Amino acid sequence: EDAEIRTYVQELREALNTPGAAQKTILLSDLDWAVEKDQSGLTAFDQAAYLSRSAFMLDEVGIRPLLAMRNDDSVRLGLGLLHRRRVVAPPMTEMAQSHDFKPAWWAMVQTRRWLDEMKFAGAIEIQDVVPQRTTCLLYSRGEKCAAVLWRNDDLGAVSFARTGIAVESAQDVLATPVSENGGWYTVGRMPTIFTLNASAAKAANELRRKIGRASGRA
Repeated sequence: EDAEIRTYVQELREALNTPGAAQKTILLSDLDWAVEKDQSGLTAFDQAAYLSRSAFMLDEVGIRPLLAMRNDDSVRLGLGLLHRRRVVAPPMTEMAQSHDFKPAWWAMVQTRRWLDEMKFAGAIEIQDVVPQRTTCLLYSRGEKCAAVLWRNDDLGAVSFARTGIAVESAQDVLATPVSENGGWYTVGRMPTIFTLNASAAKAANELRRKIGRASGRA
């Protein structure tokens, strides 16, 4: 689901920066996932989730990709963060002057705002009934930290109850609050940002050992 972005970037770095050669820069342009017409394909919210996740992962290695802003579709399909609707007034057909925003637009506005306010501290492998299905990235945010979590494939849930760390707020990258339910927070493919009342160093140690498993709420 994440297009093996970390592996791709690492392979590029190894190919470009061979020993003894001058350092080169990687520019990623038009990174995107297309919204599909088929109901079983990627939705506009899938596109938003994957673009946000790629931004968090690429930030680990200091890369901020260029985004495809507009496409030529008249409906919310294809690539890009926005589109223009087609206005039909027979016998004339025109494209509206204003643009309609996809969920990915707001997701990327929020994602980049978070990234501007935080500093990457490390990736944590946390418990899951299926290994490596849940991603957890830690960021320093002043004296506190933020944990960014998402889970591939199936919807799951995480609990911070055994860590001794308080969750001050939780919201996804569309700025939708995520509520606690019996000590558990739902985590899915859309990244969720947890603001924690602890330093990044303390959170890294406690979350690695004590965070509740991500699962189908079993």
